[in-house]
Amino acid sequence: MNFINHTPFYPKNHEENMPFVEAILLFSVFFLPGYFQQGSSFNINSMLSPGFHLFTLLFSLPQMLLIIYILNLRSNSDLRSYGIVPLRETPVLKVIVSYFFILSIPLVLGIIQQFIGVSEPVYKNTGIEVSSDFYARLSEQPVLILFIAVTCLLIGYFEELFFRVYLIRDFAVNRRAAHLTIIIGSLLFAAGHMYQGITAAAGTFLIGVILGYRYLAHSSWHEIALAHALYNFTAILLLPAAGALT
Repeated sequence: MNFINHTPFYPKNHEENMPFVEAILLFSVFFLPGYFQQGSSFNINSMLSPGFHLFTLLFSLPQMLLIIYILNLRSNSDLRSYGIVPLRETPVLKVIVSYFFILSIPLVLGIIQQFIGVSEPVYKNTGIEVSSDFYARLSEQPVLILFIAVTCLLIGYFEELFFRVYLIRDFAVNRRAAHLTIIIGSLLFAAGHMYQGITAAAGTFLIGVILGYRYLAHSSWHEIALAHALYNFTAILLLPAAGALT
């Protein structure tokens, strides 16, 4: 693909405006504290608590809006240059394709593990805790499915806004920098999943790479954010059935 002709990146004078300090500060404030506080595991039963979803909304939504505000100022109110456009302009097929691309990652990793003789499932480790009554509790309060869906959407949009839209658009000043930015952004993205173990973190890294190149190709925030949200929603609802039980 010809990057220069088919993407909105690489403005000629952009090299002088790469906001390194700003990016470091945003990452340090929005993500780094959570990385240090995440501990050795994450209990998906947290998703059964309305308080968890309210907490996520109160903290993540203002952070996402702040990044959009910064991008709006930088682009002179032209957020289209960042791929932030009305949802109706996003082809559903592209969202589905991106979703299946990233959904294939744990499947491929599972096949590789089987090939090399590792019998433990990709996501069965001490980093994922799900109690045996997960589905029973969910069936008692089906409205929680809506809470989970909203939280998945919020996290998908927020993480893709920073790790892909913000980083790639502001640092991909040429073809080489685009590749490097996608790799670095994916490494930072995967670092938040190290508590799940190296295999899951590697899978998250590959998901980040795929979403990065999908964004580079189509410049669509909605495409990658919705694919990310669908993936998270699928993982949360299927992990108990996959055997990640305490």
